[in-house]
Amino acid sequence: MTIVVLVAAPALAACKGDREPSTAVGEATRTTSAALRASTKTDREFLAKEGEEGLFEVTLGSLAQRKSASAAVRAYGAQMISDHGAALDELRQLGNARGVILPTTLNAEHEKLTGELSKLGPASFDGRFVEKMVGEHEDEVARVEKASKEADDAEVRAWAAKRLPIIRDHLVRARALGPSS
Repeated sequence: MTIVVLVAAPALAACKGDREPSTAVGEATRTTSAALRASTKTDREFLAKEGEEGLFEVTLGSLAQRKSASAAVRAYGAQMISDHGAALDELRQLGNARGVILPTTLNAEHEKLTGELSKLGPASFDGRFVEKMVGEHEDEVARVEKASKEADDAEVRAWAAKRLPIIRDHLVRARALGPSS
């Protein structure tokens, strides 16, 4: 049923034009099939992992907005919400075309870490949040850099190449917050 929805949605949108519905459905099917063929299991796993990590960073950004004693940490949290939220929207489009359904809830590990952070006072929270953001972005830079060079799917490579400078900036900014923020 999911595949039908994924294939039918672009076709229905195309029906607003002057094309015949059967032509639009055929084009949508070819586009989705081409995306599925172009992406490998590794590419799809990358998209799923990025979705999982992006959701976690949006969640932590929101937590920083509520818990932080530091204006700089709150501003960084706002950037996480904005940048990773936009990236998740793009990932959903890429993923849907490739049969990848991105998570809408945190995994158990991220849920546990979020719970632990939410119990900290503002000063303790800031240090742990910054530490987590540095580690998360170090891992993400490595993952996205690899995908920008090695993904089999050209659209996945392009998305990763576009995101890489943003993620590197996040890492630089997280490190600048340092333990004394």
